[in-house]
Amino acid sequence: DTMIALDRAKDLRVLMIGDAIMDKYSFVRVTGKSAKDAILASSITKEESYDGGILAASNHIKGLCSKVDVRSGDKLTIAQKFVEDAHYRKVFSVNHYSEVATVGYPPIEIPAYDLVIVIDFGHGAMTKEMIDKVSKEARFLAVNAQTNGTNYGYNLITKYRRADYVVLDELEARLAASDADGAIEDV
Repeated sequence: DTMIALDRAKDLRVLMIGDAIMDKYSFVRVTGKSAKDAILASSITKEESYDGGILAASNHIKGLCSKVDVRSGDKLTIAQKFVEDAHYRKVFSVNHYSEVATVGYPPIEIPAYDLVIVIDFGHGAMTKEMIDKVSKEARFLAVNAQTNGTNYGYNLITKYRRADYVVLDELEARLAASDADGAIEDV
């Protein structure tokens, strides 16, 4: 059954909409504590960057479906994590934003797609207008609305009036239901 479903998926026309993210990992070697401030002194030993957000998700879907179109907002979020090199522990993170040219994108004809997948990290690609448009026009709408450090409590799945398939973790479900400690099955 799984192989049949995967074989059928290759013929789907898929539209992916969401936040474009570049995950940048700056590995640091802690050299000591600052004498004048409550901060760690460190030096960067190496850096690595990976596609994130809609960029990473669309790369996965392109491996399953032959027709995949991608739309993001007008900015790229660079999510930079500083990682302690010896033990691979994240020390802190910083988000930077870079403008992305969206001029020349053809208009989105949402009803022409079999499946619309939204990857919403709360960085601005999913405006109220875009949420309303996909909620009204998508034949089948799958939504992943994530909670992170920059949108905690403000990027809830409840901002979508309709979704046929929803992906949430426990924290995101609890925030949407305003239920911190109920049985997860009830949430």
